[in-house]
Amino acid sequence: MAHTSLSKVKTNQYVRDALVREFPGRTFAPKSLSIGRKSDLLQAKYEFDAVSDDGTVVAIVDDGPGLSGDGERDAGRVATLYQKLYFLTLTTAITKWLVLTDRDAYLGFSQESDGKLAKGIKLHHIPGPETKCKRGLIE
Repeated sequence: MAHTSLSKVKTNQYVRDALVREFPGRTFAPKSLSIGRKSDLLQAKYEFDAVSDDGTVVAIVDDGPGLSGDGERDAGRVATLYQKLYFLTLTTAITKWLVLTDRDAYLGFSQESDGKLAKGIKLHHIPGPETKCKRGLIE
């Protein structure tokens, strides 16, 4: 079944709940943060999937598959993950995580990005709710 917006919402909430356990005493919510200035000098913003209430922890959640359908490295998929890492570099948060919920994606991108992550950014695997049921059928 195709990935849906509803499953993304549920997966992001699942990961935010996991982050609460990882960072006791903090709560997490999606939030737009300023990441720079546009040419008209207005703030450029990006919506992050999980921002702690004190702003010290920022995470982007990715629940996409690890490989293309034929089992090969998907250059577009890898580029998307690097793009997400770039947005994390633009925040002032102390802790910056790219959270991958798909195990194969995590393992593959861990190998792909080894030695290439900007200082202060970490790649994490938090198994999403799809590990309990088939992808797209999150209850």
